[in-house]
Amino acid sequence: MSNHTAACIAVLMWAGAGNAQTTLAWKFTKGQTIHAERVASQKQLVEVNNKKLKSETHSVWHVRFEVMDVRASAAQIQATLTKVEHKTAGPAESELIDAKLHEKMRGAVFDLDVTPSGRVLALKGYGDFVNRLAEKDETRAAAVRVTLSESALTARFEEFFGPLPTKSVNQKDRWDRRSVESMPHFGLLRQTASYEYAGAIDGRHLIDYTVAATYEPPIKDDRMTLFRVVKGSFGFDDSKGRLVFDADSGILSERDHTVRLRGELVVASKDRQHTMHVISENTLRIRIKR
Repeated sequence: MSNHTAACIAVLMWAGAGNAQTTLAWKFTKGQTIHAERVASQKQLVEVNNKKLKSETHSVWHVRFEVMDVRASAAQIQATLTKVEHKTAGPAESELIDAKLHEKMRGAVFDLDVTPSGRVLALKGYGDFVNRLAEKDETRAAAVRVTLSESALTARFEEFFGPLPTKSVNQKDRWDRRSVESMPHFGLLRQTASYEYAGAIDGRHLIDYTVAATYEPPIKDDRMTLFRVVKGSFGFDDSKGRLVFDADSGILSERDHTVRLRGELVVASKDRQHTMHVISENTLRIRIKR
């Protein structure tokens, strides 16, 4: 073999190695048990009629996930809230449905269908969850469905699992995930999260992401007699996060996310209009252990 031929082969082998793709997917196994902790904090400032209202919330969810069955498309996972802590200060404290709501959440069980990329295809047990919290009180049940809807709860569980790419990736490859976040009585946020594979450090595969959002006011509802939203705008000043995936064990081990939301709402109440300015700082921290 000539020196020129050997050199060309070496270059091709080097180029091929440089383009090696990485598969980031959950490796679910039947009987597998995973313990997770979700810590979420929010600091919010609302200014209306020259008055400033500050509130803070801090919640911690301890969740046990047990893989009941594994299929090609998705794993059947039982999720149990083993402990829920919640602290609130400021005006938000008076808006609680039940001061002991977090205690009633403890022991709640859900059945999830989760894909290897971390998508929750189905959630079962929401009806029992509402009944558990409302204790057969229809008014309270309606309030639970508004403040923590089935879609919102599904999205919260998805935070533990991804999203991961649906195919193998190279460094700097990107993928998006669109979602809708409801703001009860005030409208909704259509969000687009953009993820980028940042490579691996010491076996830890890093995924960085940012989130952009557009605001939509609520549909006019004549039943809303106390106030109605005339118009508004919301946006993220800063929204960034990072996922850490352990490809060897097939587990998303960490998630960190910070977001600063700023908005303005014009609200009509008793034939008068008021302008509300809102600033919300939110942090999310998830850690998962086998």
